[in-house]
Amino acid sequence: MNLGKVEKIIIAVLVIGAIIGFGIFLFVVPSYNKIEQANKKYDNLVAEQQEVYGKLERENTIDNEIKEAKDAAKKLEGSFYPDLTTYEATEIALAYLKKCNLETNEISVTSLATSNLLLESYEDVEVEYDLKSYAAGARGIDENALTEGQFEDGGKVYTVSASNIANIEIIDSENNVIDKSKYTDMMKKVYNKTLCRIAAANETQQTVATIQLSFNITGKYRDYLDFLNYINSLDRATKLSDVTIPVTQSVSNDEDTKNALEDIPAFSDKIDDLDEICKDDTVIKDIAVNLVLFCVEPMEDLDTLQAGDASIVVNQ
Repeated sequence: MNLGKVEKIIIAVLVIGAIIGFGIFLFVVPSYNKIEQANKKYDNLVAEQQEVYGKLERENTIDNEIKEAKDAAKKLEGSFYPDLTTYEATEIALAYLKKCNLETNEISVTSLATSNLLLESYEDVEVEYDLKSYAAGARGIDENALTEGQFEDGGKVYTVSASNIANIEIIDSENNVIDKSKYTDMMKKVYNKTLCRIAAANETQQTVATIQLSFNITGKYRDYLDFLNYINSLDRATKLSDVTIPVTQSVSNDEDTKNALEDIPAFSDKIDDLDEICKDDTVIKDIAVNLVLFCVEPMEDLDTLQAGDASIVVNQ
């Protein structure tokens, strides 16, 4: 069969097109698909590279982070006693008494036990009754009354806003957020109260160890009051419970006054029924006190602990 020139050209073009199409299908398409796979692999390698760089950068700072965390832990540990034996706890209590010129003849100590620490926030509860509501109605509406969340400071009204424990803001009347570095004493007080209220609402608690000591105190009235203040001001977690603060005491407890009244016929048979007002130098006897020491075992063992003017060995 003889083909014309045009027909030969058409056949050649078709054959060449078929060869090119087959080549594209056989070589180009798979290569194009590999490009997409290579791009994905490249993106994964870049992500892995960034992760590695991040880890390497953290290695440069991790020592400082560990040191800061350790220092913070030590500071927190300093707010508690280490786990104490009954003997160590007794020595600490006696040192506190001696610091305040007080004495005791007997101390009862419990064994080390656990206790849950739970943050509590005090909220004022307004007492409502009919006559109070009537009086408030008679006074009329106070246009300057503060609403919930508002407080006054320096003649200006501010609002405290809180969505969570990490997001507490104080806003002025023009909706400007006050920078923490510019907080006044009142603002700091409102901020801390709000912080405690939110933290208490989360009911977060922590278990620590406790050891309790019960004893009766003898000494001057002023020294006893100083002892109560001294215990409440200690850096380490110490709690006073079941404390009695006498305002008067029986005359029979004061030997000098008792002896003087016994020489007066009108009072000699009434001494046991008479009381005297406690003054700074009044000697009080057998005042019951319950002292609680909160303990957290430190990361590094302590050899001694300062209590009053004494250094107590606590690694016995």
